[in-house]
Amino acid sequence: MLEEIDWSGLTHAYGPADDVPKLLRHATDHLDELWDRLFGQGVVYPATVAAVPFIADLARTAPARRAEFAWMLGMLADPRHASGDSFEAVRAAVTAQPPLPLDDPDPEVRAAAAYVLAQTGGPATALHERAGVEEDPKVRASLMLALGKLDPDGTAGRFAHCRSAEERFAAALAATRAGRPLPAGAAAAVATAISEGIDVDYAWMDGEPADELIVPATDPMATDLVSALTISPDPEIRQAAVFAVSERALRRRSTPALLVPLVAPLLADPDPRVRREVISTLRGCGAAAAPYREEIAAVAARYPEISGSRAITAERQALETLIWLGDPRWVDLAPTARDTRRMTFTPEALDAVRRRLVEHPHLAHVLGSWGHHAADAVPELLAILPRAGRAASLALARIGHHVAEALPHLREPAVEGDLDAAAAIRRLTGDTQPLLDALDAAFRRPSSTRWPAGLDDAGDELRPLVPVAFPHLTGEAAQTHAERMTQILAARLAAATGNTGGALPTLRALVTDDGHHAIGDAAELLADLGGPDERLAERLDELVTREQRLIASGVAADIVWHDEALSERLRAAARRVRQVGSSS
Repeated sequence: MLEEIDWSGLTHAYGPADDVPKLLRHATDHLDELWDRLFGQGVVYPATVAAVPFIADLARTAPARRAEFAWMLGMLADPRHASGDSFEAVRAAVTAQPPLPLDDPDPEVRAAAAYVLAQTGGPATALHERAGVEEDPKVRASLMLALGKLDPDGTAGRFAHCRSAEERFAAALAATRAGRPLPAGAAAAVATAISEGIDVDYAWMDGEPADELIVPATDPMATDLVSALTISPDPEIRQAAVFAVSERALRRRSTPALLVPLVAPLLADPDPRVRREVISTLRGCGAAAAPYREEIAAVAARYPEISGSRAITAERQALETLIWLGDPRWVDLAPTARDTRRMTFTPEALDAVRRRLVEHPHLAHVLGSWGHHAADAVPELLAILPRAGRAASLALARIGHHVAEALPHLREPAVEGDLDAAAAIRRLTGDTQPLLDALDAAFRRPSSTRWPAGLDDAGDELRPLVPVAFPHLTGEAAQTHAERMTQILAARLAAATGNTGGALPTLRALVTDDGHHAIGDAAELLADLGGPDERLAERLDELVTREQRLIASGVAADIVWHDEALSERLRAAARRVRQVGSSS
């Protein structure tokens, strides 16, 4: 039968699949190679479809490793593990195979058979029948999870019939995935089960037990589980619960307010590993860390002792949390810090930076990143201008304060493409050419450049850029962040040159598109240019009130902070849209 298939006409991860027949004939010795070609990195291929019947046969008849073939068969049909253009065809091929025997002599094969049955749609009756006679704990756990997928309404009732730690955990996981509540007392029993140790196959659960339970759970269930796990006598379980809160916070906006108060008391845990995990979780949970800033600051106070280390320490994470919170204490603890992306403006932080600016002139970059909010620091920037010309001049340009003394220090960054420097040169001298050159480069090589302030009167001067800018206004959202930001730059130029209408379709597409950092810039500009637009206001309301995070990529520890800042910008944009509508 292998010879009847034109394998050379099919492809796998490395090209033509003419090597698959040999691998299948000797599959027990070459399972890793077979997996790599047919299922590498979780992607399936046309050759995978053709190989499914042979993999199913190996799960029944191979002289060894039958369970591995059985688990592979189920994973091929599981969207948690498999992807690619051929996935639906692969799943259909797996579903077309006769079910693996639930009474196989090998308990590993029985556990895998339940898993395969769950991925292919049942029938659930076969699982119920086997659950009535099965004695092996791992198989019973697999049956519990399979029934949770195929018969979710019965999940809560099955918890009472659990005989082992694996089963109790599996019953809770099945209920969590089905969105069904746990019975009273189940959370404590699950915490005990995790402490005892569980053995659930990777196919069913590819993460840590606490993560698998807490991340997808409903809010009440997550609260019960975290409460139970954080009082476990096992510090590893307490640590795992705290980490699971941070993982859930990346996906669900309700998590920090709901669960941070449950784990924050573990800042006083007797185990240092648990304390470090709490600091890490607070670092990644946004403004919910604010009530614990004194405890965080006490840890950050030790940062100068380890500042030369590149390790991700509790002290470093505590310091970064203070920076995100705008707590001024970070300035004295780390005056050489340079990552302005995380430096939140507050009046107190501004005062602290002003106080240290003479000693640490590179802090001018922080002031520049705060723009007009840092206007009170202009005297200090002027004072350091003679010895920190470039840094101080750029900060002044970004704040919007233009002085002739800064001019010699602005020409080089303008040539390098800095729009704020080029706009300041125009303001100081009337020379528009550096600005035209910098904008032209930005349109030709997309980057994350933002429109500089102070160009409201530059429309006629910017018209030569229309041919290079307007092709970015496609009416559709671009693929990359740099390209999207360049679209917004083009929309700014369109508005400045009197072609606002030509920019609106692209801005609306950017706001309609989902999950990207540029959506805030697009929404703010659309609110300014678009006039009354209730549909836009409703879209912005939906974005800021939904449970799913807007931002899903980037440094994990920063995602919540970025999402919270972006949400506030979108709320303000929605208010502006409605104010325009009410006044028109």
